[in-house]
Amino acid sequence: MIAAAYLRISVATEDSTSIAAQKQITQNWADAHGHQITFYEDSGISGSKDIERPAFNRLRADIAAGAVDIVVVKSVDRLARSLKKFVDFADNCREHDTTIHVVESGIDTSTATGTLMLNLLSTFAAFEGEQIAQRQKVSQAHRRKEGRATNHPPLGFVNVKRDGGTYRQIDPQTSPIVSRIANSIISGSSFRALSKELNKEGLLPRSGKQWAPFTVRTLAVNPSIAGMRKFKDDVVRDENNLPIIDSHLQIISLEDWYELQEKIAGRASYRPQGMGSEQLLLRGLMVCEGCNKRMVRDGTNGRDRYGCSGRNLSTCPSPAVISATKIENFVTAQIKPLLDLPAITLTVESDPVAVQSRLLISAEMENLAGTMTSLPPEDMVEAAERLGQLKNQRDAIDVGEVVTRTNTGETLREWWEQDQKRVIFHAIEQINVSPGRDIHNRVTIHWRESQQDFDE
Repeated sequence: MIAAAYLRISVATEDSTSIAAQKQITQNWADAHGHQITFYEDSGISGSKDIERPAFNRLRADIAAGAVDIVVVKSVDRLARSLKKFVDFADNCREHDTTIHVVESGIDTSTATGTLMLNLLSTFAAFEGEQIAQRQKVSQAHRRKEGRATNHPPLGFVNVKRDGGTYRQIDPQTSPIVSRIANSIISGSSFRALSKELNKEGLLPRSGKQWAPFTVRTLAVNPSIAGMRKFKDDVVRDENNLPIIDSHLQIISLEDWYELQEKIAGRASYRPQGMGSEQLLLRGLMVCEGCNKRMVRDGTNGRDRYGCSGRNLSTCPSPAVISATKIENFVTAQIKPLLDLPAITLTVESDPVAVQSRLLISAEMENLAGTMTSLPPEDMVEAAERLGQLKNQRDAIDVGEVVTRTNTGETLREWWEQDQKRVIFHAIEQINVSPGRDIHNRVTIHWRESQQDFDE
């Protein structure tokens, strides 16, 4: 059998984790099992960062070439600090009939027990990934609430570090370009004419590429230029469901912003067929009944339509396609009878004590998962059982969500006059479309919960 020992250390030391110590441990194992062994050594390189590890990359290449039968390591954390990365490496080894032997923990993937332990590690790795994603989500939400920057700034802004965090501020050099674009559109300029003017004057966007009608529009519809905190396809809102406005980050006023959006929306109403640079009114709501996939713009043969996203991939058994004008007029007709009804917002509140209890249990689960790389085999099953118990305890806690419906004092007609899309997304959760001719039989509108208030 051809054995390969992987040796790694972040900082050269003389303690038990030194390269010399790892080499002796893996050599002893090879001698006891009668194998010749080749050493792959990465010295002074961390296993927790996504950086190049030359010896590790050579080892992976030799495994793929069939030149290695067994990978031997002192401990799991020599291969990777992350459980997920270790499990991914083990899966790659399995694809090439290469087994892994971890001397200290006794993991041997050539045995049934070793396979079981690897499956347990996979479970913990999945949990580890979920926890990392959740921490990032909570961290970003907290930073957004504090008004801190969470991504690269759009044109007109720069990110600056102060008070222990990264904050956004108006860029005096590029913000005049944003003001010019907004004022020009309000005055009647087209996206295409603006892009040509800016390119001719050398006033390029942050990417350094040429302006196009699409990039001009993208900047103009970005709520950040009016001091709002953009988040995905919406903005960060307060307890009354109103956008939070940072007045010190307003390149244009809120009044100018609404006028700008009205101009853009009015232009879209008379959009020439097949112009993909304009966003469709129902984008994000349309779903194909045949495969439950989102429907996207389909500009085939110059027509402006919504089409199943799985259509060209042949993954949908019954792909739906429908004229954008036809479906938008149909949905608008369903909305208009509701416009004189009050605009209702929903607020969801949770029991803070219950939420804190769930977070504490999640933290204990995370700590337990973090010990998996160093647990001896006899403790693996007990740790897995404990993780299951903690998960059941966490899931059993009722956070006591209470939904409160609030009358904003406005009518849907007032919202409609400012932003038709806002009313549509406020009232409708999803629109399913099937193939066919009669729009009444092929379209199903799923109203949001707040629609219940419209009917009362």
